[in-house]
Amino acid sequence: MEEILELYTLPYDHDYPLVCFDERSKQLIAEVRTPMPATTGQVERYDFEYQREGGEFVHDV
Repeated sequence: MEEILELYTLPYDHDYPLVCFDERSKQLIAEVRTPMPATTGQVERYDFEYQREGGEFVHDV
């Protein structure tokens, strides 16, 4: 881990730029019931129940 953190302390090099990657998992879900729209004095209401639609990995640069 220290070697990775040490990379951030190096001066910027135009010929060899430092590119960082990160990945995380994301659960894909769908609503089972249609949410109730917001009304005067009330926020949008939706049910906590959901249907799982799989998952994916998100790669950040």
